[in-house]
Amino acid sequence: MNFEAATPAVLPFPPVDPVLFEIGPFALRWYALAYIAGLVFASWYMKRLVSNPRLWGKVKPSMSVPQVDDFFLWSVLGVVLGGRLGYVLFYKPLHYIANPHEILMMWDGGMSFHGGFLGVVVAGEVVSGFEWLASGVILMGVVLMLLGARQAHRRAPMR
Repeated sequence: MNFEAATPAVLPFPPVDPVLFEIGPFALRWYALAYIAGLVFASWYMKRLVSNPRLWGKVKPSMSVPQVDDFFLWSVLGVVLGGRLGYVLFYKPLHYIANPHEILMMWDGGMSFHGGFLGVVVAGEVVSGFEWLASGVILMGVVLMLLGARQAHRRAPMR
């Protein structure tokens, strides 16, 4: 079947440079900006959840605002380390086994959404002390953060 003839109403996605701006060797990419915005929004949203007494009734909130701040720092590490480790393990394991010195060369690209998600989940479980209620608040923020980041990452052209 000729799919081009079957889908004449499809609009092509315009070519967008994946790099927002560059300063020397530092390049900020659109999907990195989406992760940053998502992390900040998730932190704000989680603080609103734990600060709203109507949501908790007579029960003490499962996290405090300082704990949300701690989770923010751990989630940044989870996204970066998990995303890179996920890329190494899921997409090019044989290349990195042969060239282990390139694993830390993040400026050459290579982050995995799946690894970033797993990294944030692990960070959330560590911060929450594996308490299911705190994990629920954390996952509410994580889902929102990763939703936008995944969409930006999906639109980024491959090298």
